[in-house]
Amino acid sequence: MANDDKLYEMVCKDRFDKIDSHLEGISSLLRGKNGDPGLVEEVRGLKRVHKYVLGAIGFVACTGTVQVVRWISTKF
Repeated sequence: MANDDKLYEMVCKDRFDKIDSHLEGISSLLRGKNGDPGLVEEVRGLKRVHKYVLGAIGFVACTGTVQVVRWISTKF
């Protein structure tokens, strides 16, 4: 076990510490800090807006289709 601990200290410890510091930065970006929303919350908001936009586009497309059908039916 003592050799494993020495090997870990020599080879792995610095690398794992660097990875840990990067993970903390990434985590703060995703979750947000100091009351600011993170990327996760912003993506949730974008998903909500995306649903509304798709609904509006669908409504406009259906309304346009109905108008075209009415126009065609009056011509023939």
